[in-house]
Amino acid sequence: MAQQKILEGVSEVADDASRTARALFAQVADDRKTLLSTPGATVTAIQLFERLPEHPVIMSDRKRDRLYCYANYLRILD
Repeated sequence: MAQQKILEGVSEVADDASRTARALFAQVADDRKTLLSTPGATVTAIQLFERLPEHPVIMSDRKRDRLYCYANYLRILD
């Protein structure tokens, strides 16, 4: 019985992780599409965007210690 409960818990956590990963992948794909279709999108902006999933919160030392975050991505993780 206890082993069955553990297996059910593991299955539930795995399903949740899978749903989250799919949602993150879809969000990044949608946001990438939006960025690439934006007139005037620079190479620098595209390069920064491609780093955001790995580092969804970025602090800039150059402009008064500003904090930037990938809000759509973080909302899924919340």
